Order: sequence, then structure tokens, then C-alpha cells
Amino acid sequence: MIKFGRCLLRCLLFGGIAVGVTVNWVFFVFLTGCRRNHVALSYVLNRWARATAWVAGCQVKVIGTRPAHGMCVSNHVSYLDIPAHGSTGPALLVSKHDVLYWPIFGQLAYMCGTLFIKREKKGDVANVGQQMEDVMKMNVPLIVFPEGTSSDGREVLPFKSSLFQPAIEHQWPVTPMWIGYELADGSVEREVAYYGDMTMFPHLLNLFTKRGLRATIIYGEPITDAKNRKELCRRAHEAVVKLSEDRGPRSN
Repeated sequence: MIKFGRCLLRCLLFGGIAVGVTVNWVFFVFLTGCRRNHVALSYVLNRWARATAWVAGCQVKVIGTRPAHGMCVSNHVSYLDIPAHGSTGPALLVSKHDVLYWPIFGQLAYMCGTLFIKREKKGDVANVGQQMEDVMKMNVPLIVFPEGTSSDGREVLPFKSSLFQPAIEHQWPVTPMWIGYELADGSVEREVAYYGDMTMFPHLLNLFTKRGLRATIIYGEPITDAKNRKELCRRAHEAVVKLSEDRGPRSN
């Protein structure tokens, strides 16, 4: 009964936050014309993310120095990665196009300025590269998940190199990050990680019954001297793996 009440309260609060973001987005688009104001949208994401992490009962711990600009690359475990990363400060995200069709989270990500990419289309990679450049010109950190999909969090999947090309062309610093979770009354692999054929609503409702959820985000040192995208991709992957092995909490 306690778990049911906790879930119901969190659903109501999450719904209220979603309404607030929608009103905020309508204001930016139709009243101020700021749909392309990446700085403003990065603050919208930050406010939504902090509120969502709080509603989910997720405490976010940060280790290392969060970059003020440049590209940040992270492993990808769950839809919770978005509010966890977004809660640490203003930023925007690059996500696979499939996320746009996730119930609720996809629409909220869109309204918070997320850049969506169809990785299977080379022309779309170039288009997103131009959008990434627009974001970088405003000194807004850009978070990328180069695994291309989420996992159970036990290991860092191979990175895809295509999105590293803009960083090479424009000499952006690339900061490796690792995110991991701990859960006091459940399994991270089955109840926090979201991957494979899991279904959003049952997963989210179950997560809303949980207590003792903690996310740890670790920042590495920026990579600034890679010669090509393949080298940058390899070094970034190695750095994220090292962060997970050296200091990350293990899944339950």
C-alpha cells in the first residue's frame, strides 16, 4: 500500500511537471520566438531535469569537474540518464531519433531542445552536425550518447564514431563521462536500466515505487588533441570505460 501511494504521488507530480514544461515550451515558441535559443532551452532542460530527478527520488552525485562548454560523451543506461545529466547544470542533448517516440519522455526531450539523429542516414548526421555547431557557438555543453542505444549498465558498449566528426572539424573539447546507478530496494539491471524489449509505462510505474535511488556521474579530463574521429572515438570510449572501472558503483 505504501508503494502504491508513493507511485501515485510521483505520477501526479510528474504529470504536473510535464504540463509546466509544455506551457514553458509554448511560451518560447509562440510568444518569444526562442525555439532556436539554445541557451534558454538549456535552462528549460535543467529546470525540468532537476524537478524530474527529485520526483523519481533520484539523488545525483557528481565527481570531477563539469565542463562549461564543449561536447560531453557518456554511456547510456536508462531514460533517467536525461534528467540525471540535465540536473547538473544547463546543457542540451543529442539523442537517437527513436527516443522522440518514447511516451512522455520523447515529447519532453523535444520541448527541452534535444537534437535528434537518425544514425542510419549519413545525411542526417551532417544535418545534426550543423545543429551541434549552432549550439557550440552559444557555449552550451552538448551531451552525446555515442553507444547509440542503452544497456543494462554492466559494461560500456562500443562507441559509434560519426558524431565525433564535428568535434574534430571545429576542435571542440570532448569530455568523457560515466553514469551509474544504485538502488536500495531493487535491481539496477532490471528496474533502473531500460533496454531491449522493455516497455516504458510498466517500467516507469515500477521505478516510481522504489526508494534509495542514486545516480553517480563522473567527469574525466577533456580530450583536445585527437587527430581524427576514429582516434577521438577510441580514446573517449577508453576513458569512459576507465571511469567505470576505477570509481563507479556496481549494479545491484
